[in-house]
Amino acid sequence: MLAIIESEDSKIPKEFQAVAKAKLLVQLKESKAKASRRAYALEMRLIKVESNIVMVGTLIWAFGDYLVPEMFSVIAQC
Repeated sequence: MLAIIESEDSKIPKEFQAVAKAKLLVQLKESKAKASRRAYALEMRLIKVESNIVMVGTLIWAFGDYLVPEMFSVIAQC
């Protein structure tokens, strides 16, 4: 869009090109900041989910035998 505004064949009058360029740059800066905040929030959410998965996995690994006691009776019968 910036190239279109600055091109020689632009339909935008010369007096409005500077204003259009400034508005475009402000909008681009705002959208970049918004995307950065969303990416950071997503990263933090994924870190929380990952840590919860690790904790649950560790508990299942440690106490999994007590969660399924029927397996011991099946194994003992073999």
